Amino acid sequence: MIDDTLKQVTQFFGTYREERTVKLERKIGACLVDLNKKNLFNSDATGGNLATIYSEEFSWRINSSWQLTKKYFDRHNLLFESSELDSIASQIKECSLSEANHLKTHATLSTFFPLMNRSFDPLKQIKDLMATTTNGLTSKIIGELNFYKILQNNGNTLKKESNKKRDEYVDMARIKELQDISNPKFDLSRLIKLCQELNIAHENECSLSISMILRTILNHVPPIFNCKNFDEVANNYSGSKKKSAFKKLMKNLNITLKNIADIHLHQQIQRKEALPSFNQINFIQNIDILLSEIITILG
Repeated sequence: MIDDTLKQVTQFFGTYREERTVKLERKIGACLVDLNKKNLFNSDATGGNLATIYSEEFSWRINSSWQLTKKYFDRHNLLFESSELDSIASQIKECSLSEANHLKTHATLSTFFPLMNRSFDPLKQIKDLMATTTNGLTSKIIGELNFYKILQNNGNTLKKESNKKRDEYVDMARIKELQDISNPKFDLSRLIKLCQELNIAHENECSLSISMILRTILNHVPPIFNCKNFDEVANNYSGSKKKSAFKKLMKNLNITLKNIADIHLHQQIQRKEALPSFNQINFIQNIDILLSEIITILG
């Protein structure tokens, strides 16, 4: 697998080197003509301009080959041992140095150098900047390879954290907000318990239980909105600053959720059952809006 990965890099250079070198020579030629017109040909400006051109060309080649390599990693879902990543980092560094040397050789053999004034050395400026560019790009690539290593080493932890977040039907921060409310008119302990049990049911993929708990919440909270039932909450409540949007979401809960929950509560046994998927009982956003409004009223 390491060889296949490195092959992406070497094939890239083999494919593009000739084409890019032709473009490089055109760019150099145009630069020298411009410098000559400005009477700067035999000055430090020549070395600086040429060094920038070579450095930019080298950056393009290395960055482009590395992007191709990363796509190869991702496309094949590659997993590496630490030793393999270290080996890839070392060999990619060698590929980068080889490409840098190719460009330095090109600069050395270019015909414009014999014409230069010997009082300054543009080739040194090119090599110095190329060395700096090489170090920077190599550090970047090795850093990204180390990131792959960290992701793989911590893969189980990251997956666990992701699952933990997904297992919260009601955000724990929202439950904490409810727990912090002290209201003389309403005791929220049952509502809080229902939210906690929603999370337990969600964590354990208990879709039927989720729909039943949600329906219970709708039956439980209307007095907070000064309503007799949730039909009134959905149709008549006007306390929210964004009442039209709130009503729309509550109507969805009132109609869609209640119908789904009724099916789950009252459906008799059949020859063949189709159990509800998560998508069928996913009212996470609507419930969060409902709880948010309750917190606004009572907080």
